[in-house]
Amino acid sequence: MSSQKINLLEALDLLELVLGKDWLEENLKIIKDGSYSHGGFGRNIDFKALGIAHVGKTWYKAREETIGMEIAGGGLPGPYSLSAAAMAADIKVLKDNIGFDGIIDALKDPKLSLIAMQQMAIASGYALKGYNIDFTGLNGLDGLPFHGSAAPVNAFIARGGDNEVMIMCIDVNMQGVSSEAVSSIANYLYKQEGQVEGTIKQRVLYLHVGDTLKEAVNLLQHWTDHAKITRLTGDYGVPVLVYTTGLKIITNLPVYVRWGRLVKGSNETFIQYVYIPDEVILPV
Repeated sequence: MSSQKINLLEALDLLELVLGKDWLEENLKIIKDGSYSHGGFGRNIDFKALGIAHVGKTWYKAREETIGMEIAGGGLPGPYSLSAAAMAADIKVLKDNIGFDGIIDALKDPKLSLIAMQQMAIASGYALKGYNIDFTGLNGLDGLPFHGSAAPVNAFIARGGDNEVMIMCIDVNMQGVSSEAVSSIANYLYKQEGQVEGTIKQRVLYLHVGDTLKEAVNLLQHWTDHAKITRLTGDYGVPVLVYTTGLKIITNLPVYVRWGRLVKGSNETFIQYVYIPDEVILPV
């Protein structure tokens, strides 16, 4: 596995800079006001009920964790701190790419925040492979019949040399998403050549199948062997990659891990195009 070392406090500072102080303060006010109504209190705050985007929740909880470490005079980073560190690592790589402002807008949208975080994770992997990322290079995705459903589709284009790859990201870990839904979305996208500006020589579908590494092996096995998913690779010759994210303990230190594998039947001719998550984010 490759590894990156990220300073947790610097990561949170970067998130605050990118998301904007005003937006974060507005969310903080909503959290505090809502804590005394339907939002819960303390550790039981219902962020979803309050309409807080996932990135806002991550920032808030990460700040709690780091403050707790400071008060205790040390300690191990928590899950939200590590997630924030991973996002900061992605932002550093992607911030100068075309259309990144649109990703920030998506991060702030409660309905799109989580999938935007996953999209950044994959896009940063391609950027580190030397690709230029274009988050605006697709035309018409907002008009897809599946857009905004239980499985919103985010896509971007990665360009490098003579290669141009269309990357589609779906979070099947979201409630209500089935393999049938993933299959329907993918089938539609693959058939709609007119949805893409120019000629895309290669397309890759990424499925985020879990945010816990406890079940990572079983999750990856389930989705890489799933008949409806493997059929996509056979019918269209398009690589499908499934991956998980989450915490892992390495030498008594919690770290953030991204880990994935290709679905059976994916055309190995296109391996050169494909970023396969296999990395560790280390806190410092």
